[in-house]
Amino acid sequence: MKKISIIIILSLLIFGCGNKEDTKDIGTTEAEQNEINQSFKIGIFDENMAKLVKFKGDLLFGKSWTDKLGENLLVFSQKEIIKEENGDEPEPDRLTRKLYAVHYAKSKDVYKLIREVQDFTTDCGFENRAKIMKESVTITDLDKDDFAEITFAYRLGCTSELSPDVLKLIMLENSEKYAIRGDTRVQYRPDEFVGGATDIDSNFDNAPEVFLNHAKSIWKEQQSHVQNNTSNSENFNTVKGVDKIKNLILSGNEPFWTLDLKKEGISIKNMGVSIEFISYGEIYETSIDWNFSVQEADVKIDINIKKEHGYDGMSGHIYPFKTKVVLHIAGEKDKIFHGVGNYKNAKPLSPHPEKNGKFSNHNLTYKDVFITLDNIKFAIMDGDAKTLAQYIVFPLKVNTASGKSLEIKNTNDLEKQYNNIFSSKLKNKILKIDYNTVDDNSSGIFPKGGVVWLTEKTGKAKLFVINAK
Repeated sequence: MKKISIIIILSLLIFGCGNKEDTKDIGTTEAEQNEINQSFKIGIFDENMAKLVKFKGDLLFGKSWTDKLGENLLVFSQKEIIKEENGDEPEPDRLTRKLYAVHYAKSKDVYKLIREVQDFTTDCGFENRAKIMKESVTITDLDKDDFAEITFAYRLGCTSELSPDVLKLIMLENSEKYAIRGDTRVQYRPDEFVGGATDIDSNFDNAPEVFLNHAKSIWKEQQSHVQNNTSNSENFNTVKGVDKIKNLILSGNEPFWTLDLKKEGISIKNMGVSIEFISYGEIYETSIDWNFSVQEADVKIDINIKKEHGYDGMSGHIYPFKTKVVLHIAGEKDKIFHGVGNYKNAKPLSPHPEKNGKFSNHNLTYKDVFITLDNIKFAIMDGDAKTLAQYIVFPLKVNTASGKSLEIKNTNDLEKQYNNIFSSKLKNKILKIDYNTVDDNSSGIFPKGGVVWLTEKTGKAKLFVINAK
């Protein structure tokens, strides 16, 4: 098994190579600015407005407003390119994600491009974290000159580890650009932080003070909360005991090792140590992983379990978790084991069918839907209603085996009704869904037999109907 943590960040500067995003300044002439004299006013962006201008990739969202430039449109989009790996040993596909922001202003009934910004994370075989942070976008007129300031932040990253992402904030006013660059701040332990670098562009020195104050406030919020695993106590937990992980078995190849996580302790096999059982210490949990260490005499084991899918490099089977185990023995070189984690008595999922492209009636790829079905299956294996709710569009319609129809309104309702809905028979039918039979029509996406129906919501595949009949 392989697990490589790579952060590949490529950014281009239009005037040459460097650590800056690719921007193009088109601007407006003084005559055009003087011709239009309207007060600053925020408008309502409609997706049909995006058809009035040119942009690359798929539309994400946009903004509209009026100022001295005229009627303005700001369009955010992204483009994804998947490079499939076809070597002898199965590897994850590599994803390039390009982010775009284009600003147009309408002059003499024609939309003219004022500024273009683009950046990307390329050739990522792990989690591609390139993302425009929608909540960071603001349209303001801080200096009251009737020219709007556009401010937005985005992140870039490619990793399977808990690590900082590159973070950038861009502020634009007509032909001027200001930037803050750095990375997000991540908490590994209650008293251990990494990241948090901040580099403020010198262009802010010549800007109104209120510009930098506004940019800093957005930057601080995005730097602290972009990964939801910082010092906020709601997102970082110290857990006594093993309730969160007591049902897992960790395993790997070369050699064929296992760690059986039991309530009373850990059973170890084929890791080169004679100790068969070690008691737990303290377990640290973040939104994306669990971390803990166990020790017996001169043997210490550090364990990291990622809350993301793991892949068996020999069989291609899919597991709910990835894991990394570091074995420390006094006087010897550390040994590192990469593997997967699974629920006890649960079978791994079969490899995905080789289906490329999107469904006919929905803007979702086969891979998007297969991954959502994986997550639904894993949540059902674990009996975890709260996790299952992340892949549901509420209200969820459940057609029961008795012929009645239930409406599940929210996560709390799902948790209350979970055992009534998911009988052993229904669980078995969902776990046996054959991805080769998945198809779609105008109503939704479904496997043969229609035990579940999925739809598109905010660019993701979500469950909205269950047929238990």
